[in-house]
Amino acid sequence: MSNSPLVSVIIPVYNVEKYLEKCLDSIVNQTLKDIEIICVNDGSTDNSLNILEKYQQKDDRIKIITQENQGAGVARNQGLKVAKGKYLSILDSDDFFDLDMLELMYGKALETDADVTICRADRYNNSTGNFEDMSWSLKDSFLPDKEVFNYRDIKKHIFDFAIGWSWDKLFKSSFVFENNLEFQDLRSTNDMLFVFLSLVKAKKITIVDKILAHHRVNVITSLSRTREEDPLCFYDAIKALKEDLIKSNLFSEVEQSFVNWSLHFCFWHVDTNSKSEHILSELKNRIFKELEFYKYPKSYFYDEKLYNRLMSTISADLIYKKRKFDKLLSFLYILKKEKLNPRNIYKIYKARGQINSLNLFDDVYYLTNYLDVRNSNVSPLDHYIYHGWKEKRNPSKKFDGNYYLRKYSDVRKSKTNPLVHYVLYGKEEGRFPNRQVEMNSPQNVGKKFLDRIKNLEKSLSQSNKKIKKLENCLKFRKYISELAEKEKRKL
Repeated sequence: MSNSPLVSVIIPVYNVEKYLEKCLDSIVNQTLKDIEIICVNDGSTDNSLNILEKYQQKDDRIKIITQENQGAGVARNQGLKVAKGKYLSILDSDDFFDLDMLELMYGKALETDADVTICRADRYNNSTGNFEDMSWSLKDSFLPDKEVFNYRDIKKHIFDFAIGWSWDKLFKSSFVFENNLEFQDLRSTNDMLFVFLSLVKAKKITIVDKILAHHRVNVITSLSRTREEDPLCFYDAIKALKEDLIKSNLFSEVEQSFVNWSLHFCFWHVDTNSKSEHILSELKNRIFKELEFYKYPKSYFYDEKLYNRLMSTISADLIYKKRKFDKLLSFLYILKKEKLNPRNIYKIYKARGQINSLNLFDDVYYLTNYLDVRNSNVSPLDHYIYHGWKEKRNPSKKFDGNYYLRKYSDVRKSKTNPLVHYVLYGKEEGRFPNRQVEMNSPQNVGKKFLDRIKNLEKSLSQSNKKIKKLENCLKFRKYISELAEKEKRKL
């Protein structure tokens, strides 16, 4: 092993004597030989340490660090402190790799200069001894159509295209240390913060399209079983992730993915943990309020069933108070902007009703495209009505305010909000909400048809002239030929 091995493999070890040898065999026999193997014994009370020492005697690439039992997160961080490899692989001690895993992952990382390289994985059922499909661990439908990508290519699914565990990924060491990435000191879910921050902050992510890692399930001593001992660790991880994203000025860009993933993650813990009643009570009375899920419109959520479950979980009183408060704020804002003029207030409320019924304003579209509106303390629709249209912003894909003002000079001169004008007057007058509708309108299609007929008639007329000219040429040639024949006879 060189002083700077290609890969450092970090393995936290705690009471896994039954599975440790399988794990270590899959590492010491890797086809990529220039590696270091850092095993952090987390205060094991079984035969795990003896197994580590036995393997160390046979393979000097193995380093053993022993600490009092502090959890896998702290153990992994201890491994990071001494790691010298150019890349980092972090494996749970009851899981195992294919023997060419590190060679293939390192090769792809080097070829693409990726900060994070991800492979496919499956499950090894400890009870049956069978390998089981786990294709959901890397979702093809969310992956961009390019070999190397980053969070900007996958903003809406950066937190759910892959799973927030570390063992199916290879991390560039310089990237990890430059971004001060560490594992959390939690009994469970301690790798999620490390993994998701790496996915958001990585300039280059790439995929090895092959199953190379095997996740052992149905293991009594598994790290994942500690979820039941401290069932709210997942929320500590979610909070820390959100705080770091906000601090890094990245949260607004990935907010929709974060909201949808974290909601799903919360309910997954309810459905898979024996302490589900306690978790559900915390979600209802505290966690969902702190995560402010109630402030997002229904259209913001990817899964309607999950949204409905959220609504049925959140206190009905909380939802009612929030909606009532928002309506009051909107009403006060309109009163102020319209200077208490009853006629204008009525017109705005009438327009708002029409806009909502015609679905011409899209909250998600507006908030996604204009991030500053999130911090304005004004409802998105009110913002567009009084400010957005003047800044040449559009309310949705269905209505193009800039096109409307260019198309209709009278609206432009009146200095009226184009969407308000359209729903109150323009729609009834047959005006168009966007260029696409205009192009597909019957009158435009009819005009195109008439223009095409005129062009055909013009082409036909030109063709007739050419034919006539050709006929005249032929007649003239015939006349010359006959004249030449006569002269020939005279001679």
